[in-house]
Amino acid sequence: MFLPNRRKDPKALMVIGMSCLVIGTLWSNAPIFSHHFTPNWNDALKGFFYGLSIALNLCSVRLAVRQRKDQNSCRPA
Repeated sequence: MFLPNRRKDPKALMVIGMSCLVIGTLWSNAPIFSHHFTPNWNDALKGFFYGLSIALNLCSVRLAVRQRKDQNSCRPA
């Protein structure tokens, strides 16, 4: 799977998270996606993609802060 290879790169996680946000936003607004499912399934899938986006974006920010903190702690005084 593509995600374990990119866990150490916060920019890649941010891109994947933002892509999930776009998919979640388009899911209910684009009839090409939403006419195949009932309204309950549309809301569930939209919520899933929003939740996945929030989780990936938070992990990306946390990873970037942790990497920055590790780089600063390795510098000599």
